[in-house]
Amino acid sequence: MGCVLIHNQDKAVWNLSSGTWVQDDKVGFTLKNTPNLRIANHVNPQFVKQLLNLPSLGTKMYPSEFLYDPETGKRLEKVQINSDSYWLAPYGQSLHYEDGRQYIDSHGLQLSTQLKELESKPDVSNDAPLKIKMPPRGIFEFVSIKVGTDIPQLIALNKRNGDLFIWTQHNNEWLNLKAQGQSLQGSPKQIEESFQLLGVVSGDGTPHLYIPTKAGLARVIIDGLAQTYHAQYVTEHNPCLGMPVYWNKKILQPMLINNQVQILDVLTRQTSVVVNNPASEIYFEKVVYDNRRIIWVGKSGQLILKFEGLDDQELSVVYEMWIPGYKPDFRFGAPYDDRKGNFYQFCTNQNAEKGPWCYIELDAEKPHVEPSLFRFTTGFSKFYLGDKLDVKDIWKEKFGLEPTHRFTVPLIEDEKHQLILGFSFDTDTNIGIEQKLEDDSKQDIMLFIDTHDGLIDFHRVQVEKPLQSRFFIHQNVLYFYNPSLNEILGWELAV
Repeated sequence: MGCVLIHNQDKAVWNLSSGTWVQDDKVGFTLKNTPNLRIANHVNPQFVKQLLNLPSLGTKMYPSEFLYDPETGKRLEKVQINSDSYWLAPYGQSLHYEDGRQYIDSHGLQLSTQLKELESKPDVSNDAPLKIKMPPRGIFEFVSIKVGTDIPQLIALNKRNGDLFIWTQHNNEWLNLKAQGQSLQGSPKQIEESFQLLGVVSGDGTPHLYIPTKAGLARVIIDGLAQTYHAQYVTEHNPCLGMPVYWNKKILQPMLINNQVQILDVLTRQTSVVVNNPASEIYFEKVVYDNRRIIWVGKSGQLILKFEGLDDQELSVVYEMWIPGYKPDFRFGAPYDDRKGNFYQFCTNQNAEKGPWCYIELDAEKPHVEPSLFRFTTGFSKFYLGDKLDVKDIWKEKFGLEPTHRFTVPLIEDEKHQLILGFSFDTDTNIGIEQKLEDDSKQDIMLFIDTHDGLIDFHRVQVEKPLQSRFFIHQNVLYFYNPSLNEILGWELAV
């Protein structure tokens, strides 16, 4: 197992494959260095235990090689954590692997494969059983990912300025991660609300985060034990215009390069010019894709990359403007996937005769326009007021709906497990729905989970701007975040 030396005021020093450990009467063992890193004296031993998931006995921790206490022979305990579980903001997208294997993807929709029912039967009147201190002031997305560790750690990204933090469980604090070299910049304000990042695991098993920023696409590696990160910009001083996508073993990113809208292939550094000298800023708030095409959707038009030709091997890129008189509205969920190979974007239109809302088919020579009632959608499931629509087409109506004063907003869906998480709020006031969604004053919303047994409310909370709310999962706990809250609220999930 190693050699034992007696020195340093009669404390035993263990030289093991994991590093050098000093035996301590209070905490058990303290890690002084690993083969690649010297541990600073100010690093709390409990934080090291969290990162390395060290075995313990009572209040004492032990090196990862130990199975038993060397003095008493008692078997050590180790927390069982699913090391393959990842959460990437904001909708739980799966990690992609450079060696070709990858998990089921969200395709740009508000989907996850990790949702579970709550462990305990919810009681709306009860306080949230778990709470995390809010990170320093900002607008955050949360990532549960391995950071040079065997188990995922909780990372907070401030979208406004690029600051990164790691959560310490033992004292419920956030530690600021220091940049090694270039600092991470904030997200462009135009895509801040719809911000998504990309997770890719390299061939040696190292997770990388690709983060769209004002300074370009940043490739970020986090070292939890060193409390540092390394950011490398794929291109310098070229703002990202939308979200990065892992597609057919490519990483693709729309960017503004030399005053041209270009799509950059990150791995080959090849670019495709789409728009020369755009008259105004072009950003893409949403993105959807399947195996044959990607559609970045923005306020002024669609950026489309797809396979064409007889053998579907030729890639073409085109930018299409919206039909005059129609305007996309991104507040009410992802573009809709009709599961027949077509995507639709929820829009407002200026034709009062056909009604104010409609869905427009994306990437179509003659776009199909369907009038619609008010909708919220994950991209698959859709809600009209307080009721989920079971009809196959989003624009078809469900007859016999009872009048309701409740708007239901689905945030994320797990189609495999038939679960949906979201929030709802009453509309029996003089305040219109659009005003309520953007209101800076606090208002009551109800958090719900839609299961096989129907929609179940599990917590009531007051928030500002409810569309800035997020659910995320870390180590089998469901958390709810809204920037206006003082704490992040949590509930244990079923095993």
